[in-house]
Amino acid sequence: KVTSIAEFTFTGCNGLGSVQFGENSQLKNIEQYAFTGCSSLASIVIPDSVTSISENAFENASEDLVIYCNEGSYAQTYATENNIKYTTLVIDPIENQTYTGEEITPEGNASANNRKLTQDTEYSVSYKDNINAGSAKAIVKGLGDFKHLAATAQFTILPQGTKNIHVVSDNETYSPDGVKPKIYVYNGGQRLVEGQD
Repeated sequence: KVTSIAEFTFTGCNGLGSVQFGENSQLKNIEQYAFTGCSSLASIVIPDSVTSISENAFENASEDLVIYCNEGSYAQTYATENNIKYTTLVIDPIENQTYTGEEITPEGNASANNRKLTQDTEYSVSYKDNINAGSAKAIVKGLGDFKHLAATAQFTILPQGTKNIHVVSDNETYSPDGVKPKIYVYNGGQRLVEGQD
């Protein structure tokens, strides 16, 4: 439930190699000189909840310092503006897919710090809106050392091309009130489902 890393908290702490906050961190501020002179600090995970970092919070820290953060976060902006290396979870672009009537689950290859990660060990993938034609999402969440990172990639499900559309109906017996025969629509050899296709 820590909301702020106060001034000088870890100043000169040469044995500090990495810092990581919990998944539900409420941290908002990292004050001035909080990590000044931390010569062994190689990585710090900065959660999305952080909205303020002092310009000199990492003064004279290790030149190898890498900030782990999510794409578009305040921490990414801070790292860019202060010439600090950072890494986010990056998902390779996903090619257009074609509608099949079933869930489409293309591979969502991910990397962090220019290193390809291993699915189910270092990240997991879930999907949203991935059945019907239109825009779908692959949601990648880091696992283990990368559990603080997440990213989303959009991909398009294209309508299935028409092969040979034909319509078949049941035979009906004459009725003075009219008839409503059952209609069957086929695309090639595939029978389409009413209300879905």
